[in-house]
Formats: sequence, structure tokens, C-alpha cells
Amino acid sequence: MCVQLSHEFVHTHAYTSRVASLFLTLCQFHNSLEVEFLPVYYPSEEEKADAVLFAENVRQQVSSATGIPTTDCSFEDLLLGRSAKKLGIPFSSGLTGYSKARRELGVGLDEMKKHLKRFAAMDSNKDGLVCEEDMAGFLQVPIDPSFHSFFSSFKQTSSSVSFSNYLHGLLGPTQTLLEDEYFMKKMFESFDADGDGVLSGDEVPKLPAPFKANKKDQLDFEDFKLLMSENLELVLLFRHCHSQSDAWAGVDTPPLMVPALQ
Repeated sequence: MCVQLSHEFVHTHAYTSRVASLFLTLCQFHNSLEVEFLPVYYPSEEEKADAVLFAENVRQQVSSATGIPTTDCSFEDLLLGRSAKKLGIPFSSGLTGYSKARRELGVGLDEMKKHLKRFAAMDSNKDGLVCEEDMAGFLQVPIDPSFHSFFSSFKQTSSSVSFSNYLHGLLGPTQTLLEDEYFMKKMFESFDADGDGVLSGDEVPKLPAPFKANKKDQLDFEDFKLLMSENLELVLLFRHCHSQSDAWAGVDTPPLMVPALQ
């Protein structure tokens, strides 16, 4: 069944308050609705086993009948868009295709909002895009070949990174790295200069300025893992700094990621 408004209707909820949205809606005195019943769509065996596939194919049928293109944007995308606007970056920055991103990355709305806040903090000119200098400045690290490799993993063709690129480029690889006990121990050891199993003083990683409140004065390995789970860029950067090594073969304590992180 397809439901369409016959007259042009401006949906304003994502951009205005509820009161303003209601007022603008009432400014259009006449609204009519068209309901079209389509032929019954019977799912295939493959669709019976995959509800997402079935829903997508039904959506394509409705799109063909109405002539309206499909989109991966959902209500959660609108909420992310509103959050982006409050953070001073374009509303469109939050339109990431939430449903697909949630399926692929396994993160919910609150987690995406946290990453959006970090992304907005990086975006120096608030245009919804982060360049290499933006990210390096945010992380307080120099732009060297390792950092260039790290930043290139986010972008596709342009020289800047959108929030969607940032989200997929960050969460995809780091979810595996955080679960790799060997990798995380090696990362911890690279900061533990005196080898006492506790990071203190200058050994504690330097965090991006807006997020320093999360840092403790001393960190054991479990504290360190928790801290890195909240600063995933550092985990991915460390991986790129050592991507050309032999996984630290024969090295008891690998060199520090970059001095600026100390």
C-alpha cells in the first residue's frame, strides 16, 4: 500500500521546533491524501530467511509504483542531523545511512552521537569535512608518512573526510584491534617506558584537548584499554605506525607510536 500527499508538503521537523513545525503545517489549509493498493508481494524462500532483504525488495516495489527514489536515511539520521547542527556543522553531515551503518558496524544512536561530537571538534572550519591538518591538529600529532597512511584509510577520492567516511573507517578496523589482546598489550608496552605495568606521569597518552577530562593520572592495562576504546583514532594510528613492521617479531617493547602522544 502506498500513501502519498497530493499537494506539496514541506516537512520541517528536522530543522525547527515542534511548535514552529505545527504552525508551518497549519499554514497549508488543504491537505489531501492518496492511497494506492499494490498487488500482494509474496516473499521468496531467500526473503523468508532474511527479513532485511524482504523489506528492501518491498521498498523497491513501492518506489517503482510511486516514482519516488529510495533513501537509506531514517528517523535516527534526522536526529543525528539535528545533533550535527547543534555542534555547528551542516545538518547533512549527520545523514550517514543510520540503518545500514548500524547493521555493518554494530553501533547505536548514542554511540554515533559520541563520534559525531569528536568529528565536529576536528572540523576547524565547520563545513562538515575534516582534512588531514584538522585531524592531525585534533590528535596533536605531526603529519608524517605514518599519519598520511592513517588519514588515507578514511577517505575515498577527495582530500577531506565526511562523517560517514570517518565512522566506517574508524569503527570497522578498530573493533577487531580492541579485541586483539596481543595488539593491545604491545600498544600498552610502547607507552610503559619503565616496564612496571602502570602508566604514570609522562607515560600516560596525551588525549585530544576537548576530551582530556576522561584521563586518569595512572593507568593499568585494563584502564588503558578502556581509555583507548574512547579514543579509537589513537588505536588505528598506532596500527598504521607499525603496519610495515613484522608485527613486532622479536621486539620486546616496540618504539613509541609518536612522541607527541606522550
